[in-house]
Amino acid sequence: MGSPIFDFINDASHGKKNLIEQGDYSEKDYNPYITNTFFSFWPETVLHANIMNEYHFLDNEMQYVFFINSVKSKKRFKKWLKNKNNNDLDNICRVYGCNRLKAEQYANILSSKQLKQIDKECNSYN
Repeated sequence: MGSPIFDFINDASHGKKNLIEQGDYSEKDYNPYITNTFFSFWPETVLHANIMNEYHFLDNEMQYVFFINSVKSKKRFKKWLKNKNNNDLDNICRVYGCNRLKAEQYANILSSKQLKQIDKECNSYN
């Protein structure tokens, strides 16, 4: 078994076994936010995700069972977006004491010569 959340998503999407009833996982292992985000990526399941967003107060198991019983069985795969590791942004954050969003704005303004100087400063601290 992999990560519980992805096991729940795969089961609701195409397995249809109900992992909570089988005893593989407990209701606390289910994450409604990640599941709703996952199902919002496809046109055929976006309305299901929206319904669960409206009924967020339901128990985790009820939300999970809703997806099992209402989503058409189909293999779905979506690459999750991840932050890129960018040394220039990390160095700008360190030198100027700002967050990544501001560092991206600074990086657009700074020249490559200035970025090299910032890199030198950060490497001299290490």
